[in-house]
Amino acid sequence: MLTWLCAFPGSVLAGFSGLAIERTGFTWFFVGTSMIGLLVALLAVYVWAKIGIFDESAPRPPPAY
Repeated sequence: MLTWLCAFPGSVLAGFSGLAIERTGFTWFFVGTSMIGLLVALLAVYVWAKIGIFDESAPRPPPAY
C-alpha cells in the first residue's frame, strides 16, 4: 500500500507533463524538474547527517555478559 502511495502521484502527474512542456518549454520544464531532484538530494543529505545510515544486515558484535 505504501509503495502504491509513493508511485501514484508520479503516475498521475506524468500525464500532465506534456501539457507543462507545451506551456513552459522543454528547457524550463527540465530546469524545474532538476530543481525538484536537487531538493530531494539535499533532504537526503540532511536526514543522513541527522540520523545516519544504519546497515541492519551488518553483523553485530556479541553481547557482553
